[in-house]
Amino acid sequence: MKKLRKIGAVNMAKAYSFCPMCILKCGMELTIEKGKIVHNQGMKEHVLRNPCIKSKGLIDWVYSPKRLKYPLKRKYSGWEKLTWEDVLDEISRKLQEIKKSEGPGSLAVHLGPALFDTQVDRLARRFCDAFGTPNFSSSEDYCYYSRVIGSSLTFNFNGRNVAPSFRGSRCVLLWGWNPEESSSPTALQAIISLKNKGAYLIVIDPRRTKLAHKADFHLQPKPGTDVALALGMINYIVEKGLFDKEFVENWTIGFNQLKAHIKKYPLEEVSNITGIKPQAIQEIAKVYATNKPASIALGLGLEQSINGVQAVRAISILIGITGNFDVLGGNRCLDPGLKDMRILGRIDSSSGIGAHYPLFRIFTGQDTGIELPRAILDRQSHPPVRALILQASNSIITTPDSNKISRALDNLDLLVVMDLFMTETAKKAHYVLPAVSFPEADFIQDYWTYNFPLIMVAEKAIEPIGNSRSDGAFWLEMAKRLGLNAEFPWRDEREVIEYLLSPHGFTIDSMKERKGILFYQKRKEKQYLQEGFNTPTRKMEIYSQTLEKYGYDPLPTYRKQEEDDTILRNFPFTLISGPRVKSFTHSRHHRISSMRKRIPAPFVEIPKKTAEELSLCSGQKVKVETPMGFIIVEAKITEDILPGVVSIPSGWPEANVNLITDDTHRDPISGYPALRTIPCKITPA
Repeated sequence: MKKLRKIGAVNMAKAYSFCPMCILKCGMELTIEKGKIVHNQGMKEHVLRNPCIKSKGLIDWVYSPKRLKYPLKRKYSGWEKLTWEDVLDEISRKLQEIKKSEGPGSLAVHLGPALFDTQVDRLARRFCDAFGTPNFSSSEDYCYYSRVIGSSLTFNFNGRNVAPSFRGSRCVLLWGWNPEESSSPTALQAIISLKNKGAYLIVIDPRRTKLAHKADFHLQPKPGTDVALALGMINYIVEKGLFDKEFVENWTIGFNQLKAHIKKYPLEEVSNITGIKPQAIQEIAKVYATNKPASIALGLGLEQSINGVQAVRAISILIGITGNFDVLGGNRCLDPGLKDMRILGRIDSSSGIGAHYPLFRIFTGQDTGIELPRAILDRQSHPPVRALILQASNSIITTPDSNKISRALDNLDLLVVMDLFMTETAKKAHYVLPAVSFPEADFIQDYWTYNFPLIMVAEKAIEPIGNSRSDGAFWLEMAKRLGLNAEFPWRDEREVIEYLLSPHGFTIDSMKERKGILFYQKRKEKQYLQEGFNTPTRKMEIYSQTLEKYGYDPLPTYRKQEEDDTILRNFPFTLISGPRVKSFTHSRHHRISSMRKRIPAPFVEIPKKTAEELSLCSGQKVKVETPMGFIIVEAKITEDILPGVVSIPSGWPEANVNLITDDTHRDPISGYPALRTIPCKITPA
């Protein structure tokens, strides 16, 4: 273990890492005493310098007695401890046998969000290419990548999300995003600071969030109708001439087609679709278009519907025609700081499990795991998926239709789960491998998806708990055992991190002198003036010939989610599944007692009016039922949610909301399931 920074007291030192408690990975300063973390706090040099309440549970999480400590093999009599050498040998032999029998495409690999844009992410993708399987997927199968696809089709073809730049914004529009619960306090503080300086704050969300209470405008559209709302705003802006005429004339394709198209979305019709009054739509459209620079922050809320990509497309067009693209205080794209490690041209991606969604692979470089259960259960698939390796993913809790994914996992010849805890998914595995947390190894993280041109190298601060190892080390060992040395020339993960740092001229040691922080890019505004847009036409594509080529609507279009009349009569309410709560990330922290104290029981938010009609009260046990089944949770009566809509956070093992979700209704472009528009009913338990 390398030497840490001494801080005065004997046997005390500091280390700089990132918080492992959610996907944002805020900068973290750790105090180490006698080889253990005794204190953690925000790191002032980091852009995300103010960790949220989850960071208070970091020490309990890292040192939880429930941590996995040894490799385990499932046997009829229970779990058998194995050495790492033995377990890696057995897994590699089984992979070779399955590959020989069914072909390389019989293997699928899925990574959870904790490892996104780390060296583990890069190594896992490269391993899939070297092994010969196109079946790499990640948690972004259900969040974020619809934003990437929608904005890429409009502004760039290199898989970049158009993220908000709050610096100097005169108007901030939060669309389906609740930073109070799901983001770093740094983002929340930036928004509140802008509001205090006079910027307009607009919130679009069926739920009245804490920021919605502070907002100048709060619109509560019916779930799944965001694309219609955006088209109504565009209609008003175009009609009143509030768009950037110079930009539209010189840098867009399809504006005339757009003008004809939005005639189908007069404000009265949009009001009927969304439930929002025409006057309110006019007001926010005018405020957004006339107070520049203006930024729009998109959240998961609008992605998980059958109109998800088209909603992002409509909002991207709104950003572009108002002159808010690629300006400080507007919305911008960044390039990643870590080089790609894929082996291009090695595999036929059209044979992957997500071949039904070709644009997903084109713009994300991976398959969509929404088709993974089908590829396992359907033995007629070519080839059928017979082996699955999961890292940092509790799929049974976090995947729609948990019963289906559970059946699929039971049908595998080989299931390997690498995690910190014996999760519900790990209990299904043939092999369970203990993973380290971030403070227990060297990691590198790219923050480009959050619109920060930042790379951080988090140094190893403590020794691994038990006999746990890094997820990245697993791929290096698998590659060595499977004869993939040419594709994996690195001896260990430190060499991989050095390789990823090399384009920037840094090493791990030189990064240590900077406390691991590297800002790698200074991006000029309006780069399209010199380079054009990275699209086939070199312009912003309002009318997408790419969408047209693949059989989709070339202009954003609202489609109503069709349901059987019997279902609508029997299930009169709309369930929003999976909204974030500040204390938890997915299913990651529910087994930590100190964190459960804050929210001890699973709950459903019910509008006060609805609760009165059903004679329900807060704290009462209720049965929430969909066509898929039911769960029992506590009622939480509130005035902060749209009447007729209820909401259940995900991640609770004892009341798993994904037992009552399904993936029947999907976005036809991304494959994202409609998890925010589920018919349901509520009765006393």
